[in-house]
Formats: sequence, structure tokens, C-alpha cells
Amino acid sequence: MNIFNKLKNSISQYPKVFFARHIGEGVVSYKNTDGGEDIFFIGNDTLKKMNASFTGKPVYIQHQEVPLSQMKERAVGYVVESFYLHEDGKQWLKMLITDDEAFDAIQNGWKVSNAYNVKDLGAGGVWHNIPYKREILDGEYEHLALVADPRYEEAVILTPEDFKSYKEAKKKELDAMSLDNSKKAVIKKSVENMTGLKVAEVNVHVQGVKTEREENNSEENERAKEE
Repeated sequence: MNIFNKLKNSISQYPKVFFARHIGEGVVSYKNTDGGEDIFFIGNDTLKKMNASFTGKPVYIQHQEVPLSQMKERAVGYVVESFYLHEDGKQWLKMLITDDEAFDAIQNGWKVSNAYNVKDLGAGGVWHNIPYKREILDGEYEHLALVADPRYEEAVILTPEDFKSYKEAKKKELDAMSLDNSKKAVIKKSVENMTGLKVAEVNVHVQGVKTEREENNSEENERAKEE
């Protein structure tokens, strides 16, 4: 008997690469020993530091406690890398999916949910008017799960082609914002030079405003018509 006939064949296509947005700076809640929830904050500096720990970690269907000895049999893919995307300010990852069950889950609109162990905590504080008990200063990713309802609402999975289009669209938005800010800087400087006042912010939409010369020309044209 051929021993390979005993192996479970759970793939009908070659492995494929996908990109996924899996976390961003903000507050997260965890259940405490009293049955309630504690709010923690995790910032981009910490998330960037944690990225390297995600490389090579397994992808599972749903969150699972899997011993290392069974990882190969239970994994439906692996994380290639995790990285910060400048264009949207979020943490993304590149993963290699190797199992039909995972392909089906992605096809059905499932998203990603990461699992990590907290290694260091800091003091509490406030983020966007939301008080938090402690700040996560360091952590290590354990695995990635494909789930139907992720805790992180902005989680998404994209093909390489869609990810490229997304990046290009976000870059155009950033370039437009940068150009707008440059124009505002020129206006700010001009107003300060003309008035001698310190301008804190330029936030205007100018429409239908005429210069003194234009108004004078308009009055002269009106008089010419009357004559």
C-alpha cells in the first residue's frame, strides 16, 4: 500500500497569497477575573515592534489552542510578514493560504483576527476621550484566525491585485491632502505678511469673492451700458 494514500488531501489548488488589515492603533477590551472588562490601549510604536513576531505563525479556522506538535496538521496557512502601511496608518499582513477550507472561508467573506500575548504593560491614560486602564508596551503574536465576525471592525482580506489598487487609491488621497496643505500654508503666510497677525489655521472655502479692481471694472461696464 502506498503510504501517501493515507494522507488527507484538503487542497484542490496551489497555495495563494492574500493581504489582510488586522489591527490598528486604539483601545481594546479584555475580560478581567471579576467577569467585567478592562480597557487597554495599544499604539503604533508597540504594533510596529510586534510585527516581526508574526512571521511564520500559523493561520487557523477560528481561534484555537493548538500545541506546536499539531500545528502542521491544523494550520490552513502561514503569515509571511506583518507591516505598517503608511497610506492608511494601519497594520497589515501578507499570508500564504494552503487549504481549501480557508479558501472557502475567504470566498464567503470571512475576515482575520489576530491573537497575541502581552509581554509588558505601562500606565493608564486617555485616548480620544476614552479612558484606559493600562497601555500595552510589548507583545508577541501567537496565531492568526479566519473568523466570520472579527473584533477589529476594519479587518479585511484582499487579493494582491486589490491590495495594490487600495494602496494606489490611498496614496492619491494623501497626495491630494498634501497639496491642499501646501496651498493653505501659502495662504497662511500671505495673510500673515499682509496683516501682521499670527494665523493659527487656514480652513476656508473661497467662492464668489471679487477683488477691488474687478469691482471697479464691473462698475465701469455698468455705466457704459447705461450710456
